[in-house]
Amino acid sequence: MIVLVYAASFRLITLNRPFQYDSEATGGAFFGIMARNYLRFPMRETHGMPVVTVGRIAGVPLVFYADHPPLIPLLIAPVYYVFGVGEWQTRLPTSIATILAIGVLYFLVKRFGNERAALLAATFFAASPMVLYFGGQPEVLGMPLVLFGLMTVLAYLRFHCERTPLNFAWLIGAFTLAALSDWPAFILVPV
Repeated sequence: MIVLVYAASFRLITLNRPFQYDSEATGGAFFGIMARNYLRFPMRETHGMPVVTVGRIAGVPLVFYADHPPLIPLLIAPVYYVFGVGEWQTRLPTSIATILAIGVLYFLVKRFGNERAALLAATFFAASPMVLYFGGQPEVLGMPLVLFGLMTVLAYLRFHCERTPLNFAWLIGAFTLAALSDWPAFILVPV
């Protein structure tokens, strides 16, 4: 519990940091634009694809972003809808994913290891410089991918131990979320 409070406190302190020209903000602002565009352009025009066009210009078609799956801007868009557009709103889904990833890692290691190993894994993960610096970065190769990757591994191990339709559904659901986060999720298939 202390590890989760520590991680949540750190995420809260850094949540509203202004986007500046640095590695953390370069992708975040970009995915924020695509999230905002989900609210600007109707689905019948975008078909769920992220749009990078900044504004509507008569006679100019929308420019779609097909380099990565759409989950990150899709996670940010409802937060924008409810709370408006801003730095903390852009970072909120990824920050929540970071805290959940710590919890899933703990549960995964505890279930298939032991309590001490789980606590150490969660602590080292939560305190690692990469998680501290990039844990709120709204980016496809960020914490949502890690979270859903960990959930996929957990679901696979559950399915491996007990082959039920429900466990298989959890596996497919977790993997689908990982795949919608970014392409490296597909590394889990052969593994």
